[in-house]
Amino acid sequence: MTDRVPGPSRALLAALAGSVALAAAGLWLVARGDAQAGEPGRVVFDGLDADRPRIEVALRPLLDGLHRPVDVQVPPGSPGALVVVEQAGRLVWVEPGRNAAQVLAVRVEGLETGGGEQGLLGLAFHPDFARNGRFFLNTTERAGAGVVTRVTAWRGSPGAGFAAGPFTRERVLLEVPQPYANHNGGGLVFGPDARLYVGLGDGGSAGDPEGHGQRSDSLLGKMLRLDVDAASDGPAPRSVFARGLRNPWRFSFDPRGRLVVGDVGQNRFEEIDLVPEGANMGWNVREGRVCFRPESGCPETGFVGPVHVYGREDGVSVTGGVVYTGKAIPELRDRYVFGDYGSGRLWALRLPETAGAAAPTPDALGRFGLSVACIARDGQGELLVCDHIGGRIWRIERESTRP
Repeated sequence: MTDRVPGPSRALLAALAGSVALAAAGLWLVARGDAQAGEPGRVVFDGLDADRPRIEVALRPLLDGLHRPVDVQVPPGSPGALVVVEQAGRLVWVEPGRNAAQVLAVRVEGLETGGGEQGLLGLAFHPDFARNGRFFLNTTERAGAGVVTRVTAWRGSPGAGFAAGPFTRERVLLEVPQPYANHNGGGLVFGPDARLYVGLGDGGSAGDPEGHGQRSDSLLGKMLRLDVDAASDGPAPRSVFARGLRNPWRFSFDPRGRLVVGDVGQNRFEEIDLVPEGANMGWNVREGRVCFRPESGCPETGFVGPVHVYGREDGVSVTGGVVYTGKAIPELRDRYVFGDYGSGRLWALRLPETAGAAAPTPDALGRFGLSVACIARDGQGELLVCDHIGGRIWRIERESTRP
């Protein structure tokens, strides 16, 4: 009788297979404790944050090797999975619990990625995605001599086999010409009414020179609402939910079903808005709570003001976030967590009861060496941060859990 030599365990084989898949994708999941002193995950409380109330958190790197990540979404029915949106055109399916990542075979023909603010900008999964495999992309694409924003409907295989593909682009739901390369918005979010919300910037340049934010004959500078389930082979039925937005880069719905928008400012102020249906948020007549054009004597009525504003001492480009619904950081429960792309600061805000009312002073979470392009939730309601330039996804954790 020969001795039996034990082989590798199933767990080890699975881990090795996951590592190979990650390496093939040019990605790697970062082990707990890998962040070193002086790296972007370290926090500083300085500037105005030094005198604000604070909630001390830590950032742990989750996924590295990405190319300008701009969004993270959880596929309905797969709470252990994440899909990362890369501006250059890739979608990356990630399952941290299995040490696995896979670049999805989704290819957008004619994607325009120049100008810094163009490319693949947003992703939303259909609420019934687990059964129908439908998802939606927000892109800037070349069209003749110009560039357009397109919102397109796609379909894959529902269920566990979705990541393997294939994927089919079904139709164009919305197409809007873009006169300039910046202020494209880019977010896609399903609301509690099962409609798809699309944030469009004012068309770009500076100061909204063509007045799109206030024009009723333009879709730019608006929050649109699409009925993606209407029987149609062409564009989706749409309505204007709100107007007067400059560049609603990231937005979300809070647990009460209210639309919360981070609207990027011009020269002086960044703002967080509660946006009710039919609202005029003021751009380009007002920036924040003050007049923009004209510089004084602008109308005081007819607009819904922001719930929070901050100036250049705090940052230069707001990134809208989400309300925390997880359990790991009780101090953040029911707070709206948002950040600034330029300064790398994060804050937690108690949203007021009504749109236009001033929120209390936010709690500072600190300044990190990140270019904050998104703040998202995983399947358990815990918070993730996209580091656009650094190419990482970070997890926000309670400070005491940091090794």
